[in-house]
Amino acid sequence: MVKRIANKKSWISIAVLLLAAVIAVLFFSESLNPWVRGKRRRECLNNLKILHSVVISVALENRYHRGDAIPTNRLVGYLKDNRIPVCPSGGRHTIPPVGGHPVCSSHGDVFAQEGLLDGPPGLKESAISERPAK
Repeated sequence: MVKRIANKKSWISIAVLLLAAVIAVLFFSESLNPWVRGKRRRECLNNLKILHSVVISVALENRYHRGDAIPTNRLVGYLKDNRIPVCPSGGRHTIPPVGGHPVCSSHGDVFAQEGLLDGPPGLKESAISERPAK
């Protein structure tokens, strides 16, 4: 009788440990944890805002017009560590032509999802001119 009780207690403790391990894996797993996903999405949005600002600044300083593609080597001088920021979720940022907004391959069009495209353009954006007709 004593052996059966001890045996049941050991199985219960093993089951509790396994359950705790499964819960820990789910909680600390970055792909399943909503807080980590939200943090990565916010970091990605900040990277996209930086890219957007850099494209506008380079366009204004170098007299690019709407729709012109800016070479990447022109942009990196304005960015931290002289390189394009990387999405924390492993996505790639697409740099748009002047007048567009950057998009992430992992999070999609975060600007539109966050409502950042609603309303009038900012002062810098409205200062970029259209390409003159020939």
